[in-house]
Amino acid sequence: MKKMIKTCKFAQNVVNRNKAMCLKNRFLRRVLAYLHFSSLALLASCGGQHDLDSSDAPEPKYVVSGPSSNNASEPNYLVGGTVQGLASGSTLTLQNSNGDSLVMTADGGFAFPTRLSSASPFSLRLVNVPAGQACTQTYGASDVPGTDYLLMNVLCGLLPQVSASDTGNLLEGRTSYSMTVLPDARVLVSGGHHIGPGFISRSELYNAASGTWSATGSLTDARSGHSATLLPEVRVLIAGGKNAFQFPSPGPVEALT
Repeated sequence: MKKMIKTCKFAQNVVNRNKAMCLKNRFLRRVLAYLHFSSLALLASCGGQHDLDSSDAPEPKYVVSGPSSNNASEPNYLVGGTVQGLASGSTLTLQNSNGDSLVMTADGGFAFPTRLSSASPFSLRLVNVPAGQACTQTYGASDVPGTDYLLMNVLCGLLPQVSASDTGNLLEGRTSYSMTVLPDARVLVSGGHHIGPGFISRSELYNAASGTWSATGSLTDARSGHSATLLPEVRVLIAGGKNAFQFPSPGPVEALT
């Protein structure tokens, strides 16, 4: 009986202690709730976020450098190439079909300032070619392939310097004659026609070193408008043409040595 009474008292003490703890915990929860809402109000007045959950935080923004866009329809690609052979002190104007112009003052690479979109057509023109030079271009017309196109190739070269001077006259003026350059640089003139005697059979040789003409063998049949073919054995084959008796002349065929 005494043991039962002690057990009941012990149980009663445990219950009373738990009640006290519950009361104390309820008070603590109220205090924490008050502090929580007070903190939120303070943050709101300072411009803070209403919730401290990191999942609601805004994602950071990054600045990306490089091409303005990966969209092939936007103008992203350069068009250009290289210039070679431009003489010192000379200028060459390059023009693209979209109106862009560049002035080149020396050899080197170039790119037109306006970027083009993929598949855009382009065509290079050479404007104001320098005096005393000939310029040409390759790979200057195509469509933008979806990347920078720098394959245009402009080549310039000096024009050949040509001069002319008087030299010796033919011994006998004539027209419709044949002229053949021989392996030793001499020139054979044969046949022909002139006013007066008409058809000519006489031939002449021109010496480039001295600038003079000299008489050589004559044709068997005087003629004009004939052909003259240089043979490997340094002979000249004369054929055809016309003469005073037949028109055209069927022959004879002659070989001058």
